[in-house]
Amino acid sequence: MTDRLNAIKFRESYRPIAPVCKASRYGRYFRGPGPENYMLYFSTVKDVARFAAVTHQDGTARVQTIPDGDESLLGILLDTFERHTGSGILCNTSLNFSGCGFINKMSDLVKFVENRDLDGAVVGEVYFGRNVSIGG
Repeated sequence: MTDRLNAIKFRESYRPIAPVCKASRYGRYFRGPGPENYMLYFSTVKDVARFAAVTHQDGTARVQTIPDGDESLLGILLDTFERHTGSGILCNTSLNFSGCGFINKMSDLVKFVENRDLDGAVVGEVYFGRNVSIGG
């Protein structure tokens, strides 16, 4: 996953992606200072082999946690992903063109998806695939 994300973002291979999980899941996957909303502290990753994409070379990660009762799209996505995979962690990275800032227009998002050979993107509650949109 690290290789795929770094290729999509044109990043160096040694750069890890930050993990995000629900606050109550923190102790299942990490040791350290505990849940943190803003990725300010490093935590030790308990299963480096399983979560290599979000692990620094020294075995740590800057974890973002969200409250358990969070009903935002991210909270729902984390819960749904865990139900389907057994893992309550997702990769958390910005969506931007290297050197060009964050993507904030649909036309830029379309270019990004096409240029990086992605299957699609989610905007709000709608999935835009290369040939289909679902949701809304």
